[in-house]
Amino acid sequence: MKSRFSLSRRLGPWARSLFVMTALLAAAPAWAAGDDDALAVQRAESLNKRASEDYDMLEFEGAQRALAEALATLKKAGLDQHPVAAKTNLLMGVVSVAGFKDRYKGFQHFVKALQISPELELDRGVATPELREVFQNARDHVGGRGPKAPAGDGGGDVKGLVHQPIDDAPAGGAIHVKASVGRELRAAKLVLHYRPQGREDFLPVPMTRGGDGVYAGEIPGTAVSGKSLQYYVEVKDGGGKTVASSGTAASPNIITIAAAKGPGEGDKENPLAGEEKKKDDGTSAGGKGWWLTVGVGTGAGLATGDAEVARGASGRAVPVNTGVAPSLFHVSPEVGFYLNEQWALALQGRFQVGAISEQKGGASGAPAVLLRALYFLRKDGFQPYVGFNAGGGQLRHRVDLTGAVPNDAPKIDTTVAGPALFGPGAGFHTELGKTMHLMFDVNALIGAPKFTANLDLNIGLGFVF
Repeated sequence: MKSRFSLSRRLGPWARSLFVMTALLAAAPAWAAGDDDALAVQRAESLNKRASEDYDMLEFEGAQRALAEALATLKKAGLDQHPVAAKTNLLMGVVSVAGFKDRYKGFQHFVKALQISPELELDRGVATPELREVFQNARDHVGGRGPKAPAGDGGGDVKGLVHQPIDDAPAGGAIHVKASVGRELRAAKLVLHYRPQGREDFLPVPMTRGGDGVYAGEIPGTAVSGKSLQYYVEVKDGGGKTVASSGTAASPNIITIAAAKGPGEGDKENPLAGEEKKKDDGTSAGGKGWWLTVGVGTGAGLATGDAEVARGASGRAVPVNTGVAPSLFHVSPEVGFYLNEQWALALQGRFQVGAISEQKGGASGAPAVLLRALYFLRKDGFQPYVGFNAGGGQLRHRVDLTGAVPNDAPKIDTTVAGPALFGPGAGFHTELGKTMHLMFDVNALIGAPKFTANLDLNIGLGFVF
């Protein structure tokens, strides 16, 4: 996609990090006030931008998932008639037609978009002849000049199978399904197939034609239970051949059962793929809010100042030659929480066990704790991020004092930096399944008032909740 659907990438990673950190502080009062609607809209817009980027890169499945999540987020917040929902449906229609060659699904989403915002237009940079045709059909439908689903006389200006999928229904009540068909299909019968939650096969229900030409079928209230059910509608000709359908057994329409939603549970629907999406609690992709990572790392940096324990022949502390020295090995457990689609806060420990001094009474470790603000550039699959770390503790480097101490004295000692530690970082999480991820990051740490400039490399295994 181009122009209005494309996300600018002009900021460098560090400039972007500084910008979003400032935005985080500015948005804190709104979060504290519980502005759920604003957060839902912000998240949907972010997902729309991500879908646009995926579409530009021909990653249609990624765009589809992001848009499905955006629609579910808006619906959960009661904002499915918001202008952002119109834009999301418009994007979904483009992805359906141009990406998956599914004109019917594209038509459905274009209709939903135009019902919310009739003034919407396709971006000229996106509009292919096929997209323009499907979009115009949807505009004619909404404007009263085209199909009148589910009304009509079974012919007239109705073309093909026209059925508005049902998104949700209350538990325990019968669901009435209606559809119209054009004469060109020469339909002999319409069949409604439904599958309640927990059942493997679909149950067929013949649909009957009313006096107005509209076909109707009913899903009994006894089947409307659990969290969702699936259905599709088939048009069959005189020979029993399926000539049109709304959904299929492999990709059915999904109805969310309203009373089955638990606290904080999102809508389980995927408007294009027909698969139930992961639980969405409004915090991050897949509904995962917390993570716990167990990691290890190593580092190196500038050793400055005096050796901690060693003394020269005069009994004074031994100054070290400023230079790069190892901090060797540390353990880095971390607990983090997604504030929204892109921002997260984490608390990371840095427990150094490798700065071993040979001096009597010398240090054998160094503890530190860092608060991390992380900005994720993506939130599913491969998830790169930039961030900033600030905290306190000790950071030690191992130094060789050969030539600075008597020949018979131990040569290895340490320097210490801190207690203030801060600096930028970057890395990624990559999903290993529904509940695990691999973490890798690079942290640059400045120590003060005892100075060092240190670079750490960390890798770990995370568990998400």
